[in-house]
Amino acid sequence: MHNRFRPSVSRQFVVLNQRCTVSIVAIMASLASRCAAPSPPSADVLDALAPVDAHPHAHDAAQDASTSDGAPPEDARVSAPDSAVAPVSCGAPSGDFYAFAGAIPTEPGAVVRCEELALGAARPRLAGHRAFRVLYSTSAVVHEAGAPRPEPRLASGTVFIPRAPASAQRLVIANTHGTTGVIARCAPSINASFDESAMLALAAAAEDAVLVAPDFIGLGADRGVRSPDADTAVADPLAPSQRLRPFSNVAHPWLSIEGEGRATIDLVRAARALPSAGLAASARWFVAGQSQGGHAALAAAEVSARGYAPELELRGVIAGAPTSMIESQEPSETEIFRATFPLMLVGLSLDERDVRASRVLSDRAMAAFARSSNSSCLSGTTLDDWIASYSLYLAPAHALTRIDPLTDTAARAALRRNDPGHQPVRAPLFIGQVVGDPVVIEGRTRQLVARLRATNSGPVTYCEYTGSNLGQPWLLRANNHAVFSAMFAADASARGRCTDRSGASTSADATSFLRGMR
Repeated sequence: MHNRFRPSVSRQFVVLNQRCTVSIVAIMASLASRCAAPSPPSADVLDALAPVDAHPHAHDAAQDASTSDGAPPEDARVSAPDSAVAPVSCGAPSGDFYAFAGAIPTEPGAVVRCEELALGAARPRLAGHRAFRVLYSTSAVVHEAGAPRPEPRLASGTVFIPRAPASAQRLVIANTHGTTGVIARCAPSINASFDESAMLALAAAAEDAVLVAPDFIGLGADRGVRSPDADTAVADPLAPSQRLRPFSNVAHPWLSIEGEGRATIDLVRAARALPSAGLAASARWFVAGQSQGGHAALAAAEVSARGYAPELELRGVIAGAPTSMIESQEPSETEIFRATFPLMLVGLSLDERDVRASRVLSDRAMAAFARSSNSSCLSGTTLDDWIASYSLYLAPAHALTRIDPLTDTAARAALRRNDPGHQPVRAPLFIGQVVGDPVVIEGRTRQLVARLRATNSGPVTYCEYTGSNLGQPWLLRANNHAVFSAMFAADASARGRCTDRSGASTSADATSFLRGMR
């Protein structure tokens, strides 16, 4: 049995600060520490990865035609929609908003359903905005049997429109969220659990902006998409009479560059059709996110650079503590890695159909997944529960995996496709990182920044901020992961140590960066 991922000695876990934004995806880096860093794709590869707009029958034509690099075939593509968008009307909340059995529109970003939300006393600081929950069309790129094909998807999200009259060049800002889980009910729009502090920081930095918060594919509207291992069953080692289906509820392709990127871009498209959006004269947009959201912000930039949504103009990207560099390893991340590696493997399998979690994970790891990620959403306290579940099932010396994932060709290919920074983008980049972050390690973010500067010819600003509670046990330090508060700090003394693409010091900060991109 492969023992590379044996757990370390059990430790007592403490409860995380419930106010912190937790996204623990960085530790999946451990599964590829021996991989050689891939070189940037060739021009032919970039051309082959041009947009694949959703079409309900596009995969039929793609079955027998694909490019050698795994990109969607040309004949599966649909022309981009015109920049002019017909307005839609939004009604009051009624019924199950996320349940929709009709045909998914062929036009990406088409609004299927929308309803206005009453923010009320729960969100008093957003009283200057009207809020709309939106169900809209998007697409995924599915890799199966070594060939890609486009598939239509539904996605959901929230749109915040300023009540004040729009300017002629009103901006759309997409705020991409950190990890919430991989089951449908973990969608931020379901319980209005979007990151209000991030929303307010972005709204203050760019007045008159429409804010959009995508849930990502599978969170909210899951439309029956499931892992190829959804029917896998294992006996519970701690209760042998019980059979568990560890992957039955997984609906979100966690860390899918195409999935995150398209869902984000298509919500920007959908927002342009909403009442009072005031976007008829402007196609400018910006994307900002943290952790998984940082990965998603970079993903949206890469998907845009491949020609997706050419009618839109991406002005800039802010990625705080982005999940990246999954080909490196940090030994200090053992405990959290045990809880996130299965999350990555199972989530990606929704789009990467050749990746089989049941082939890689041990039965005990699958049982731990059933008791954690397959049955709950991530919060400050459930992170402790997830980690404790793996400690319980894998202690004292049981392995996380039955085979080395690096020996699995499909897993290696999936990692490369979904690791950001290999493709040049067309927008200026601002990367932020808190030193001492126990979730996304600064050493990995520094590696990503070096890759981005080597790949891109445009601006790449990098800022590091001093964390707090660095003397505390590492789980208590997770509040350092909330890098947005540091990036948008009003106090100039709190600004980080920043460098430009050449490595020279700069006085840049996220607020001035965003305002300069308008």
